Formats: sequence, C-alpha cells, structure tokens
Amino acid sequence: MTTAIKVFDKKCQKHMKDQGITTNKKLQLEGYPVVGRGLWQYIADLFIDFDQLHHPQIFNGGLWLNQGFSSSDEIGPWDISMDKCRIVYT
Repeated sequence: MTTAIKVFDKKCQKHMKDQGITTNKKLQLEGYPVVGRGLWQYIADLFIDFDQLHHPQIFNGGLWLNQGFSSSDEIGPWDISMDKCRIVYT
C-alpha cells in the first residue's frame, strides 16, 4: 500500500469514527481523484521543488506527471472530484 493510500485510509477511518461508523475493513481506492487546475499545479510545484532538492539528477516532478491526479477545468481550481473513483472496503 502506498504512503498516499495509507494517509487517505487513516483520514477516512478518522472521519468514519467521527461520524459514528465503525469498521475493521481495509480501504482500497480504485481510480484516481480529479482535481482543479490550481490544486494540480500547486501539488506539481511541490513535487518539482522536492525533486530539485533531493533528486536533482532526475526529471523534476516526473512522478507527479506519471502518477498524479487528473485535472479538470470543469471543477473549481481548488476542488476535488471523486466521481471517477470507487472506494472499496475489503
């Protein structure tokens, strides 16, 4: 399980607990979130800055370009859409 999914899982578990929902099932995310252009660019810039500092020999921001979220102009610049995702509890 990737670090991003682990963080997402912990946040979902906390949210469910706060809502009074209890489950011992594991979370699996199928598909990818779609984010607004502003959020996508902000995250891309963070990846580029990190790579420039820690991995100057690689294409800066390449992992985000290959594995990052999709972006859309159809939602607000800082919005996140989960319409193309499915959360599966196993």
